[in-house]
Amino acid sequence: MILRGPGAKNLGDFSPADRSVYDYVGKKGEKILPRYRYIMIYKDLYTVYGGSVDFLYSTLGIFTFSNELDLDPVEQPTPRRRASEEQEAEEEGGRMMMFQAGRLEEMVYHDLVLMGEHWSNWKPFRHPLYGDIEIGGVKKFGERVPPLFRLAETCHRNAAFCLYHADQLARLDIEKAEVTKIKNDLFQVDVTIANSRVTPSLAAVTIQKKLHRPDMLTVAGSRAELVAAGQIVDRFRNLTRKIETHKNTLWVENGVPGFGRLELRLIVKGGGQAELVYDSLKGGYKTKS
Repeated sequence: MILRGPGAKNLGDFSPADRSVYDYVGKKGEKILPRYRYIMIYKDLYTVYGGSVDFLYSTLGIFTFSNELDLDPVEQPTPRRRASEEQEAEEEGGRMMMFQAGRLEEMVYHDLVLMGEHWSNWKPFRHPLYGDIEIGGVKKFGERVPPLFRLAETCHRNAAFCLYHADQLARLDIEKAEVTKIKNDLFQVDVTIANSRVTPSLAAVTIQKKLHRPDMLTVAGSRAELVAAGQIVDRFRNLTRKIETHKNTLWVENGVPGFGRLELRLIVKGGGQAELVYDSLKGGYKTKS
């Protein structure tokens, strides 16, 4: 299983922008982990309140998965065909028979595939409280984890998925800083910040709930003064949307989208050497002179 939130239906699903990030990474994970399914916790598994997956996303704005080293489906006994929910509700005895049939298939699996490695024969034991009992059955590595001869591959593939997820975190680069002289010591600086990964520098939930500070761009230089700034919304029509500045810094409230670019236009006064500093909590610290 490759699990994503939400853990409970009443939390509502994620915004389309964040869901597209989850889908991109999760569906790639299904290829890295054969027979693993990318699923939603409450919808495809069970309801979880206060889980770490929801906490990390809803409180810290972190795209989070939970993939488990469960019994490898390749080696798992083939389940019997199940009846409909209505029939199951009416036929308690039928459910018990299916359970027993599943246990029988499990025994065949332990005998013919694992060759008894993870099975302990039942032995009598005198329990201090319950009296005469028997101890035995499937050992701890015989259920809920892949058999030992497949465990290395399963661990490797899960690690590969974790590394792939990490590789898809926002990776920013100040792609271009084009300077045009307006007059005297007044300059127009067109800046392009690119993100080569699917994860945006600010998740939609972070923007919506203001979970932490936004990205910021600073013009550093002893003689440089940021006069005005805006986001270029149409380069062909030369249209910009004004952004408030604070001294030599402007806040980038929406961050840089995944597999996208952010184009800004700065009006800078002064001379000499200046440095652009883009500071993002989730996207890193980038500079360009």
